[in-house]
Amino acid sequence: MPGIVRAAPPQAHLPGKSVFQRPKASTSNDAATSETDSSSDSGSDHTERDPHLLPDFTVDSVTQPTKPVLYLPPLLSSLPPSYAHVDGPSSEYPALKTTTHLPDIDPASLSLHKALHHFKPFPNYSATPYAEAFNWAELELPEDEEREWYIVAFRSRRKDGSDGSPLYEADRLAHEEAVANGGLLMYWYGVPDSVTGLNLATCIWQSRGHAVAANSRPHHIQAMRLAASSYEKYSLERHVLRKERGQRGLTIEEYIGGEVAHHTFATMQAVKDLVTPASAATTIAVLDDSELPDGSMKEVGFGSDGKVLLSKLRGNVHATSAFCTHYGAPLAKGTLESSGRVVCPWHGACFNVCTGDIEDAPAVDNIHSFKAEVKDGKIYVTATQEETLKKNMSKVPSVTPQSPDAVSDHGVVIVGGGAGALHTIESLRLHGYAGAITLISLEPYAPIDRTKLSKALITDPSKIEFRTPETLRNKYGVGFHNGVEVTSVDTDNKTVTISGSGQTVKYGTLVLAVGSIPKRLPVPGGNLENVLVLRQVGDAKNIDAAIQAGATDSAKRLVVVGSSFIGMELVAAVAKRGLKSVDVVGQEQVPFEFILGKEVGAGIMKFHEKNGVKFHMGGGIKEFKPSPSNPKAVGAVVLQDETEIPADVVVLGVGVRPATDFLKETKLKEAMRGDGGLFVNGQLQVKGFDDVYAIGDIAVYPQPKDGQLRRIEHWNVANNHGRAVGQIIGNPDNLSVTFAKVPIFWSAQGQQLRYCGIGEGYDDIIIQGSADELKFVAYYIKGNKVIAVSSMQKDPIVTRCAELLRLGVMPTPDEIRAGKDPLTINITTKPIHRADA
Repeated sequence: MPGIVRAAPPQAHLPGKSVFQRPKASTSNDAATSETDSSSDSGSDHTERDPHLLPDFTVDSVTQPTKPVLYLPPLLSSLPPSYAHVDGPSSEYPALKTTTHLPDIDPASLSLHKALHHFKPFPNYSATPYAEAFNWAELELPEDEEREWYIVAFRSRRKDGSDGSPLYEADRLAHEEAVANGGLLMYWYGVPDSVTGLNLATCIWQSRGHAVAANSRPHHIQAMRLAASSYEKYSLERHVLRKERGQRGLTIEEYIGGEVAHHTFATMQAVKDLVTPASAATTIAVLDDSELPDGSMKEVGFGSDGKVLLSKLRGNVHATSAFCTHYGAPLAKGTLESSGRVVCPWHGACFNVCTGDIEDAPAVDNIHSFKAEVKDGKIYVTATQEETLKKNMSKVPSVTPQSPDAVSDHGVVIVGGGAGALHTIESLRLHGYAGAITLISLEPYAPIDRTKLSKALITDPSKIEFRTPETLRNKYGVGFHNGVEVTSVDTDNKTVTISGSGQTVKYGTLVLAVGSIPKRLPVPGGNLENVLVLRQVGDAKNIDAAIQAGATDSAKRLVVVGSSFIGMELVAAVAKRGLKSVDVVGQEQVPFEFILGKEVGAGIMKFHEKNGVKFHMGGGIKEFKPSPSNPKAVGAVVLQDETEIPADVVVLGVGVRPATDFLKETKLKEAMRGDGGLFVNGQLQVKGFDDVYAIGDIAVYPQPKDGQLRRIEHWNVANNHGRAVGQIIGNPDNLSVTFAKVPIFWSAQGQQLRYCGIGEGYDDIIIQGSADELKFVAYYIKGNKVIAVSSMQKDPIVTRCAELLRLGVMPTPDEIRAGKDPLTINITTKPIHRADA
């Protein structure tokens, strides 16, 4: 086979996309120079082994390799005459007589398979950007073919002294599994660099679906888990390899979402051609192309009542639904980021404008993706009128159905019925998991939008369910056990025990999503009737019933103990319920002081005082006194200073604790800290238990910037935990990726309060605007860094800052003081890893 000929640098093209031109034929001197470059981490040829034979995975072959390994799985039992495997003597590669592994092989993939026999690396490939690490410029396919393929690449460095034997055996089994699964076009494994120890491996798949299916197999999962513990560096990359009609060469782009590998297309736009059937669609010119600058979004009309969101990234125009599928926020007012993420301006849900796919909670449904093209200086969108209407803004994701061969004993069991559990289920099915899923929930209804309990005192669960029980069972294939409690977990036998019946349920993977239990105060009278907490729909019903005046009763007197989110949201929710009085008791000087600061808290307190709420701050509760007319029920709240507040109803909003008491007599207690939280790693696996995950309020997880272990009690953190765990289980390649979302939450306090980041321990606050008028942005500072941001009436500043914090490009406190506006920072026309001001 010929020696390496170094390709010319890629020509200027769209950022993130490399185009390779065939170099001039090499001279003998070129070849000699190229062969001289061949060494460890260089372009060695593969003539010493048959690339159609599965590689050996032994300690010696992997830890002490002398040459890269190229593996090209046999494609067909016999290839058509027009598709010879390689150029050269037929004796080198005799005719194949193997089983069929890609029954749907297409001509373009056969051509790629032929070209890949000449696949080689360039020197220093382990430290080179993927698109420049190999001789792509030498690989050519027929001009009339077009196709795209899915690439997964791994960069790694082994830990000194790590025992790789189990990993290499798992690798061998995983590769056999992948070949049997089908869809693997090439596997290549390099040689660790002699200086840095870095190595690079890569796979090319016929489609992303093939990769996800193969990576969900048990041997692959085991190999990924072993790799995570055997390597000190283990990073995952995804790319799209593309062949366009009329060109002989290949292009490589960073993968940004959606399926990969449609047999016929010219650009990503052709994928969208499949989204909307032409027979049901209308094509309309919606905007002059000059009115949509690169890196911008604009909402435009479509037909009589429709709305479409246009986005332009790196010169490409994309068209989607215009509204967030969570609560209908206009996405044009959100934040667009260079990878295609658009972030809702209200609650932080994220979608991909290139595909319409959901990327971050709290939404569960996709947005529609429409065909967009530019002709004669105008942007044309092809869509159905119905799909552009706000009432039809949601597109339910396509999910992987449960396999008829799925065995429940080896499936995923989720304990806990909150939204985190629901997002785990959604993510499992979205990421190709076809195994059994069992959901065991103490609550008698399907997962709900729990925020609506405190924000609106909703008492009918069917109004706030994300998916009905029937949908969970029929579409998602979930074995749903509601209204029952798990009392124990046996990690040796991999079972959970259900209360009452004592039934045991076996699991292959366990996800603990049990959430929290509201705290009660250990004071006299704490168990009196109408001393209530708020966590479940039943609690909301109790509060709603208790504050209603009966036919003979006068208006009720409500005392809320606790001046943070649950308590203050309830105060706002009952403001127009005609109560005789509403009193708030808090330990802080003003509401939200510990989280938002005194100035912001004072502005919120002033708003509620104008609406008749009385505050008793800076003290504590001594006791709850019974009512003179009913000794079993509460009649007054007595403070530490002996102040007595009349009360017909008391609601405690004094915090929560992890609902993990049932684990204290199990081996999982080894991973439990004093408050009941469970220590997990960056993939949310419980410490010491690779097959057990913990999400939400109970997870003590490392923060992405400093590695500090924290337990964050917020609903949307649990949701995104669930999405991450579902993705890791469904596509185990993601074991190398840590959870790195920036918390976002919100609250109705006269105006909508929004908050992102983790502000615990802040030492300074920069406030722009008027907290007194509830129109401000507050930046929370620690160690000369902005660590959190809150706002009221300043959208989309908080969701924009959440992206800046995630990308590591948040302005410094000095820049903020000097007037730098985070909304002006460019994160749309520059790649994530180079995003800056």
